[in-house]
Amino acid sequence: MIVIAATINPDLSSVTGSKFGQPMAQIYYDAVGKNGTLGLMSLLFIVQFMMGLSILVAASRQTWAFSRDGALPFSGFFRPISRRFGYIPLRTIWGCVFLAAILGLLCLIAPAAAQALFSLAVAGNNFAWGVPIFARVVWGQKKFKPGPFYTGDRFSIPIAWSALAFLVFGILLSMFPVGGPNPTRKSCPHDRTHLLIFLHHPRLTIPCSILYELYRRHQLRNLDRSTSLLLRRRTEMVHGPEGNHRRGRPYRSAAERHHYGWVGHQRP
Repeated sequence: MIVIAATINPDLSSVTGSKFGQPMAQIYYDAVGKNGTLGLMSLLFIVQFMMGLSILVAASRQTWAFSRDGALPFSGFFRPISRRFGYIPLRTIWGCVFLAAILGLLCLIAPAAAQALFSLAVAGNNFAWGVPIFARVVWGQKKFKPGPFYTGDRFSIPIAWSALAFLVFGILLSMFPVGGPNPTRKSCPHDRTHLLIFLHHPRLTIPCSILYELYRRHQLRNLDRSTSLLLRRRTEMVHGPEGNHRRGRPYRSAAERHHYGWVGHQRP
């Protein structure tokens, strides 16, 4: 920021209204010329592409983890692992790619809606970071187990409250309009989008939380039944259905192997 402030054209209107459509490209052009601008912008494109790949890796991992536990719509479709491509969640990866492409198209269709969406993502990210920190300093004093790097009881709590203050400041800052110096409702329609989402947020999250809790209990009951059935089946494979203690003896025939469930395997 210091370098940009030192090299930017004092005529800010020529920078914001650049013929290139990108104020940053205009700053580079004014400072280093055409060839330097092409080199720096190419470097930015490469860096942003690599950042997108790293974000895609993290997003696909989290999405697959939620799909594995049945916590997302169409979890059965995104859950399978592709053996052909090296045991990766291929469907989850491409799902994240298409969703990111759709969100990226908002920048071309409705810049105000895209700006509101991205600013809400920043607020949601800060909120997600702040919740565990707040829970740790308020309710988790006795349950907290420090890791390898720990600043001690003397500095840990002040650092946590400082982090919470910064996160709250970031959330409030992301709610402010970017247009200025005198923004209006027409120039900042995303403010109404923020207000609409915050007003309807409890109406959406509370029913969804109740629905997910009921679904989770249903899944756990099915898991208990499946575990009990698996344990009983393995007991029959070891002892037989009538407890005749078949340990250590291989199956006598294919019919016997089929009866105990593991076709093509022998008893250890």
